[in-house]
Amino acid sequence: MATIREHYNYLEIHNPEGWRELNVELVRANQYDHFKRSVLKHDGYNLSKIRGPIETILKKYLPFEDWHFRTNTLPELSDFTTQTA
Repeated sequence: MATIREHYNYLEIHNPEGWRELNVELVRANQYDHFKRSVLKHDGYNLSKIRGPIETILKKYLPFEDWHFRTNTLPELSDFTTQTA
């Protein structure tokens, strides 16, 4: 199971434009600092505690779906590589 940080870093390397857009959306939602300090910092961050705007943004740019947040289950990195291929 990959961490949120691993998915974030994968996006930065393999889709820099998407990575920039994700960060811009976090800034616009006034969630960038919280995301960087709280969510990315912890490998086992509880997905059910993620705020609404961050959840929406993660589902848009990373391979997260509603059930990941409901069940606190992180997707595999292979789910991301399949999605972006």
